[in-house]
Order: sequence, then structure tokens, then C-alpha cells
Amino acid sequence: IFTPTESAVVAVAYGIIVGFIFRELGVASIWTALRKTVVQTAVVMFILNCAGLFAWVITINQIPQSISAWLEHLTGNVYVYLLLVNIFLIGAGCIMNGAAAIVIFAAILVPAAQSFGIDPVVFGVIMVVNLSIGTVTPPLGVDLFIASSITGIPIERIIRASIPHIFTLIACLIIITYVPWLSTALIGVWD
Repeated sequence: IFTPTESAVVAVAYGIIVGFIFRELGVASIWTALRKTVVQTAVVMFILNCAGLFAWVITINQIPQSISAWLEHLTGNVYVYLLLVNIFLIGAGCIMNGAAAIVIFAAILVPAAQSFGIDPVVFGVIMVVNLSIGTVTPPLGVDLFIASSITGIPIERIIRASIPHIFTLIACLIIITYVPWLSTALIGVWD
């Protein structure tokens, strides 16, 4: 009936209606929630705008082309390039917002990937999966700290419990990276 984005709006409206019916929500609590949402959204948008500005500056100065040539010269091999990209992006995902990292690093890494003949769609999947794994990778994974603050479980326990899952995610990443047709297999089905 509606898109995933619209379903979020419907869920919020439903929550507000149910909150009023059961008298667990009031105008003051909705106002507080809206104020917090505006502040959090402003922070994320500021980060994204700064990342976009940075990406524009490096693109104008042709830094991606220079880095692309340097990486191509350094590695000379598509598999080594992909391994270096995976290591770098997991590290970046540990310390950066994923959306900002995509804006900044796509301008640098995609030209090099294209010079190696990597499909841009496959490379986009590789970037997103890497950055997602980085958000749950100890010791700096941002999502681990969020999970700890929401659940009240100590971060040490969450890290210990997440390690087997991280190995599974890395195994999936290796398959996605080195078996690229898996990432695009459904595209032919949809056409």
C-alpha cells in the first residue's frame, strides 16, 4: 500500500494515536520528541553537508583520479585492490557515519574500481556492506555503544556476544566481494 519511507510515517502516526488513546502521550511529550528529532536530524544533515562539500573539493582538485592512478599502480591486481578497500572501509565504518563515508569515499574509490573493471553497482554493495560491518566492529563500532545504551547491557558483554556474528558478516563480505555476480543476479530478474 505504501513505500518503506511512508511506512515510517504511518508507524509514527499510529504510535501517536495509540499513545493518546491509552493516555501515555501528551502534547508536552510529543513536543519534546519533536525537538529531539530536529536536533538529531540537524546534526546528521550538517555531517552530510560537510561530507558533500569535502567530496566536491576533492573532485574539483582531481584528487580521486590521482588516488585512482596511485592505487592502480600500487596494487596492479583487482583482488589486492578489493582487499585493501575492504580493510579501509571497515575501519572507516568503525569511526564514521556510513552516509558521510559513502559521500566522501565514493568519489575517491569508484574511479579506481572502474579502472579495474568492477561494476559500480557491485562496488556500491561492497561499500555499504563494509561500512555496515564497521559499525558493529569492536572496539570502536558506533552501533555497539548505541545497543549498550539502549539495552543497559555493559559494552564488554555486547562485544563478546558480537564477535561470532562479525566473523559471519566478514565471510559474507568475502563472498560478496569476490563473487560479484551474486550482487547483480536479481537485476536480470527485475528487467
